[in-house]
Amino acid sequence: QQNLSASTHWAQNAITVAGLANGTYGSSPSTLYFNQGIRITNDNILYIADSSNNRIVLIGPDSTMAIDIIQNAPDSSPLFSYPSDIFVTEKYIYIADSFNYRVVRLFKNRTNPVTIAGINGALGTTPNTSVIGVCYSISVDSNENLYVSDFLNNRVVRYSSNSSSGMLGAIIAGDGIDGNGISQLNRPWGIFVNEAETLYVADYLNHRIQKWDKGASFGVTVAGTGVSDSSSTIISTSTITTTTTTITTTITDHTTSLEASSESSRTHSTTVAVSIAVLVVLC
Repeated sequence: QQNLSASTHWAQNAITVAGLANGTYGSSPSTLYFNQGIRITNDNILYIADSSNNRIVLIGPDSTMAIDIIQNAPDSSPLFSYPSDIFVTEKYIYIADSFNYRVVRLFKNRTNPVTIAGINGALGTTPNTSVIGVCYSISVDSNENLYVSDFLNNRVVRYSSNSSSGMLGAIIAGDGIDGNGISQLNRPWGIFVNEAETLYVADYLNHRIQKWDKGASFGVTVAGTGVSDSSSTIISTSTITTTTTTITTTITDHTTSLEASSESSRTHSTTVAVSIAVLVVLC
């Protein structure tokens, strides 16, 4: 893992490494459509949750063309419904299958997909942790324990490395009730767990980033004030993006919010999010 200095700077201009440079969406091997979570592994393979195409796209170094696509189950049926995040370890690939209300795990060679948290198609409600609501972010610790940001149920739930469909998890952040107290969350989005099992949560509608130490019953605000604004100390709606090769947590501040998904039609609507600030928190 890399340690980044607080004075680290990036190039002012970016280059397109996946999708089309002009922003055109599509479903071909060289295009994306409302992509969300990404991970980069030590072999420089970029994994992309291509959400509206209901697939995971793998991009190799020095190419914008997919080298592989994870989309269908062994029986050729669609495997995902709006996958929104991905986490890759030395052995497994984990996918937040958002509108199937579950997390799917595959071997690194993209075989044997199984549900390891939630129940396929069963929308979960608090306090039951055998099911999950819509989840947009996941993290995995060094022991292969899975952390699920349960957006609709205002909690973060940990599932053991041997978890399977319908097994109970442990609530480690939030009390299941939306609020702005130190033990509460309001639509948790991005999460990150470091080697000390410290949990960082993008507390989306509370406009803050909360840090929960291992075993803590409450969180501590490390960014934002709980008030929506665009100053350098105040965060509007927020998400957390991380890579598997760094212990630096990058917090991306967005001025627009994700629209609620329609459970009746199981479709997803989003506005275009404009990034207005990037903060770096060194773990």
